[in-house]
Amino acid sequence: MRRLTLLLAGLALVACGDDDEPAAEPEEFAEETPHEPPEERPLVDDDPLAGLDEVENLQGDEATAAAALRTDVEVPPRGCAFADEGPVLLWRRPGIAAMTAVGDGFAIAGYGRKEDGSEEIFLLHLVPGRMADLILRRDLEHSLRTARVAPPGLAARDGGRVGLAYTDGRAQVHYARLGLGDDRGHFVVVGQGADQRYAPAVGFRDADDLVAWADGSGADHARVQLARLLGGTRVSDVRDVTPDASGATAPIVVGDTLLYADHRQGISSLYTVQLPDGQPEVLRPVSHLFDPVALAAARWNDRWLVGYTAVGSAAQTAVGLVVADGDRTPPPAAIVPSSGYGMLHVAATQLAESVVFVADASTAPERESPRRLDVRVAWSDATRGEPLSIQGPEGTEARFGTTAAHGGVVGVAFGSPDGVYLRLLRCDPGAG
Repeated sequence: MRRLTLLLAGLALVACGDDDEPAAEPEEFAEETPHEPPEERPLVDDDPLAGLDEVENLQGDEATAAAALRTDVEVPPRGCAFADEGPVLLWRRPGIAAMTAVGDGFAIAGYGRKEDGSEEIFLLHLVPGRMADLILRRDLEHSLRTARVAPPGLAARDGGRVGLAYTDGRAQVHYARLGLGDDRGHFVVVGQGADQRYAPAVGFRDADDLVAWADGSGADHARVQLARLLGGTRVSDVRDVTPDASGATAPIVVGDTLLYADHRQGISSLYTVQLPDGQPEVLRPVSHLFDPVALAAARWNDRWLVGYTAVGSAAQTAVGLVVADGDRTPPPAAIVPSSGYGMLHVAATQLAESVVFVADASTAPERESPRRLDVRVAWSDATRGEPLSIQGPEGTEARFGTTAAHGGVVGVAFGSPDGVYLRLLRCDPGAG
C-alpha cells in the first residue's frame, strides 16, 4: 500500500445557489454576539516534493507531515478546543470531502479538481499521529464541469471496510465497498438522474449495502431513490421512497434510518424511512429551508436533533437547528445566525450525550464572501455551547466541513482555495 504524506492545503471557493423567497425575520436566526476567530496556529512545513502525482516517491518527515495530537488540551464545558498545531493538508488540489470513523482512525473521501478541469475521487485512511494511507485514487471518466457543492457518500461498514458512493458528469451514481487494505473494490452503477447538489447517502443492513440519492430527472417534484446491493456488489432492487404527492431531496443516513426533506416554499417537511424496507413517515415540519438544503442530524432513541441550512433575517442564509421528539416540535434555534447571502453547508457527528455541528458561516454579507467554519456542540434539547471557528492556512477560507469522532478525537476536514485540510479537536461529550 502506498503512503500519502499529509500536507498543507484547502478547497476552491464555491458560491452558488439562489436564495429562497425573502422570509419573515425569525428571531431564532438573528445575529448573536459576534465572536472573534481563534488566532491561527503556526503551520507545519510543506512537503519538499510538490504534487500528488508523485505519491510513490513522497519523503515527508512524519513529525511534520502527520496530524499530531496535543496532550495539553483543556476542553471548555459544552465546547471544543483544538488538539493539533494547525491545519494539515490532506489533498493538494481543490476539492470537497466526506469523513467517517473507521478502524483505528478516520476514512476521508473526496472529489479533487485537476488543473485541466477534470475530476478525480480519492479515499484516505488516517490515524491521528501517523501519515495517511492512500486507499484509492481514480480519475472520473465523466467529470462534472461545474463546481461541486456536495461531497461523495461515505460510511463505515465495519472496522476494515467502507462504502463509497459518488456521482459523475452524466448524473450516474457509482458505488463500491472498499477495504482499507489492498482491496480496491469494484465500482458499479446503481442509478441515474442524480441531482448533483446533494451527496448520495450510504447505509447497511445485514449483508447488503444501501445507497440513496436525490433524483432530479423528473419533470415534477424531486425524488429520493434507494438501491439495495446484495453483498455490496450487485444491485438487487431500486425503489422510490418519495411520499405520495410530495417531493424528496437531500437524503442522509442516521444509524438505521434515512432522513430527507420535502422541500417547499414556506413550510417543508422532514421525513424518515426505516431501512431497508420502511415507508416514509413525517418527522416534523420545518420552515424557510434554503435551496439547495443541507441536512445533518443526530438521534437518541425517538428524539432527533436536525441541523439544516435556512433563509433567515432579511433573506440572509443561516444554519438552523430543530428538535423532533414525538409530538413535540419546539421552535428552531440557530447554529449559525443570519449574517450573509449565498450557500452554506452543515455536517454533524454524535458523541455520548452531545452532537458536534460543523457549519459554514459568512465572513461578510456579500454572496461571494469567504466562509469560515463554526464548530458548535449541542445537547439533545438543542441548547448550544459557544462556537469555535476554523479557518484555512494563513486565515484563508474554510468551507464545506465534514466531521467524525473516534477515540475522543473529533476530526474536521474542509476545503480551502488550494486543497483539502484537516483539523483535530476535542469536544465536550456530555457524559458524566
